[in-house]
Amino acid sequence: RLREEAGLTQAELAALVYVSASYIAQFEAGRRKPKSDVAKRLDEVLKTGGTFSRYVQKLITNQPVFAPHVMSFLDLEQEADGSY
Repeated sequence: RLREEAGLTQAELAALVYVSASYIAQFEAGRRKPKSDVAKRLDEVLKTGGTFSRYVQKLITNQPVFAPHVMSFLDLEQEADGSY
């Protein structure tokens, strides 16, 4: 979303932070976590005020990335079978 708000394609953002477009796609899909140096560059390019760097730091120190009530929702969502 931040990338789109900045008017960048995955390839354009990738070039600005020195990674592949595939890396950006995997990160956006939740299949990959950014490394600290990439997170810092993402913060700089997307002007996030350090959002990505804080996210990575929480992962490194095993702190919850989401608030407890959000984690409960995510657990329930994961258990859902997809029927409505």
